[in-house]
Amino acid sequence: MSEQDKKNESNGGGVLARRRFMNTAALAGLSIGAIACTDKAASTAAAPAASGAAPAHSGGAANATHLKPGELDTYYGLWSGGHTGDVRVLGLPSGREIHRIPCFNPDALVGWGVTNESKKVMGTKADGSLRYTVADTHHVHASYKDGNYDGRYAWVNDKINSRIARIRLDYL
Repeated sequence: MSEQDKKNESNGGGVLARRRFMNTAALAGLSIGAIACTDKAASTAAAPAASGAAPAHSGGAANATHLKPGELDTYYGLWSGGHTGDVRVLGLPSGREIHRIPCFNPDALVGWGVTNESKKVMGTKADGSLRYTVADTHHVHASYKDGNYDGRYAWVNDKINSRIARIRLDYL
């Protein structure tokens, strides 16, 4: 046996000590997590109910973001779609996806990048095929006038192919 092997064999207790330390740390973390998850309000919740007062409405902020069918969101936001190459319109505060606007990638659902007109806008090679078939949209920016958003246009850039798209928001 070499000197290195003898040294490694004699340090076998180090592996067990490390395993014991990891087990103890995991147990301590689980204990702290379990204590943090306990409901401290359970003991105080019985007092108002015993006095005959109406129970507090549960849900709080979650109920403020839930919209019933037919209700409209207060605000609408524009988000980049990342590698999908589109822009998304989300309703706030519900977070529902209202609409997807294809910009740089073909979208067969609405025909973007499939028809000759949309291929021409996206850019084609000499043979008529699309010049770029991938995109990575980021940094959506809406147009504004006098410091207020006017809702006419939005711009988004493609980080992969260094392109920018202008979206007419009145057409949607």
